[in-house]
Amino acid sequence: MSKLTSKLITQITLALIVVFLLTFAMNTYFLPKYFLYQKKEKLAALTAELSGMPVSELDVQIPRMEQHNDVTIVYAALLQSVDDLNDRLLLQLNRKGITLNKFWLNDENVGLLRQGKRVNKLFDQSKLKSSFLVNFLPSEGRVLAVGESISYSKETIGIVNRFNLYIWASMLLLLILLASLYTARIVKPLAKLNDTAKSIADLSFTHADIRTGDEIESLAASINKMSDKLKDTGWDG
Repeated sequence: MSKLTSKLITQITLALIVVFLLTFAMNTYFLPKYFLYQKKEKLAALTAELSGMPVSELDVQIPRMEQHNDVTIVYAALLQSVDDLNDRLLLQLNRKGITLNKFWLNDENVGLLRQGKRVNKLFDQSKLKSSFLVNFLPSEGRVLAVGESISYSKETIGIVNRFNLYIWASMLLLLILLASLYTARIVKPLAKLNDTAKSIADLSFTHADIRTGDEIESLAASINKMSDKLKDTGWDG
């Protein structure tokens, strides 16, 4: 393997390794936060849509919104006790197929809702290897809960990183092969030019027969002309 080929392959390998490490770091440390942010924005938009909807339309619109946005929406009277409020919401979630081992609004959360403020909660469901993100919104004496199940990001990102590793490894092998083939087309003409230059230095005015159709061929033509001119001036002794 020529020095030029080795340098090119080394540079390509290092560049791909750097890109892969950056991708791995982005996926591991920033993608979960971005993913959660996008989910929060989605639920916020849905709760905003619900907030402007008359209570009389909720039972009609909720099934449509749940199906269209792949979320779960429940509601309960806000003025009941905290325990009753939680029980009511959890019962409705169970009826819709959402079984949670952790789901609870505390006194502080309910106090904020009664002041007209929104509350975001992320309930870690370790047994289910998922989390349940909920946006709570007070509306006309009721609390609306718009939630979405989110699978554990660590496992998902681990799968993504392994898949990316296979892709980058395949790309590296392909690029090494292409680099070898490409540099071979460059190295051979350059080797001929090097031999021709050495011959001219030894006052043996030979020609380099190179047909590459690029700058190397143009350089070979210039060297050939120089060789002819030196020979014509009597430098061959």
